[in-house]
Amino acid sequence: MSLLSVITEGLTQTANGEGIKYDREFLRNYLSKVDSVDDDLRELLKGGFTSYLNCIKDYKLLFDVHFVDRRGGEATQRMTKRYKTRFNDQGRVSKQLARSNDALEYGYENPDNAVLVTLTTDPKRQDSLLDGIDSINENFNRLLSYFDSDPSTKDNTRRSAVPSWRHDIDSEVTGRPRDRPDYIKALEFTEKGYPHLHVLFFDVPTGDRDDMPWLCDKPEVAAKWADYG
Repeated sequence: MSLLSVITEGLTQTANGEGIKYDREFLRNYLSKVDSVDDDLRELLKGGFTSYLNCIKDYKLLFDVHFVDRRGGEATQRMTKRYKTRFNDQGRVSKQLARSNDALEYGYENPDNAVLVTLTTDPKRQDSLLDGIDSINENFNRLLSYFDSDPSTKDNTRRSAVPSWRHDIDSEVTGRPRDRPDYIKALEFTEKGYPHLHVLFFDVPTGDRDDMPWLCDKPEVAAKWADYG
C-alpha cells in the first residue's frame, strides 16, 4: 500500500556505484566529501531539495484511531492526516516568522542595549562542509556556557584598570559577561556553502571606560570559538 511508504521511502539516487541512497542520505553524503559548494553542487542540492518537496506534497500520515462508542463497545476508525514539515507547512513558517518579529519588537522596546555578533566557520578546520553545518549550533551552545560561567579568580576587563584579554594573561582576566544574555540568532550560508551565525544579544554588560555595551573581548571570543574547531 503506497500510503505506508510515507517517511521511510521516497525518491532515491544512485551515487557512483555505491548503491541506492534516499534523498537525505544522498545529499548528506555529497556534503561530507566537500569543503565548499560550487555551481554544479548547488544545482544538485537545489534539485534534490525540490524533488523532496515534490515527493512529500501528496504524502499522508495513516493511523488507526481506537475509541469507545456510545454503547460501550470498542471501535476503530482509519484516518489520514497531511504530512507536514517545516518546509511545506505555510502555517508553521508563518508562525516562526511571527515569533521572530515579536522577539525583535520586544528587543527594540525593552532592553537597554544590544550587540550583534557574527560567528563563522573556518573550512580549513573542518573535516567537511557537513561537519561545519552539523557542529555550528552545538558549538554556539558551548560558547553560551562559557559566557555564563563566572570565574571569580579572574579580573573583569570591563574595568578600566584591568588590561584587555590576551592569550598570555588568560588565567588572570576575562571579558565574558558571566551571564547568558537573551538573544536572537539566524543561521545563514555563504555562496560557497559555509555556515555562519548572526546573533543579536540583548542587555549585555557595559564597561566603565565609556559605558558602551560589551559582550566580551573580541580576541577572547575568537580564541574560544577557534578552540571549538
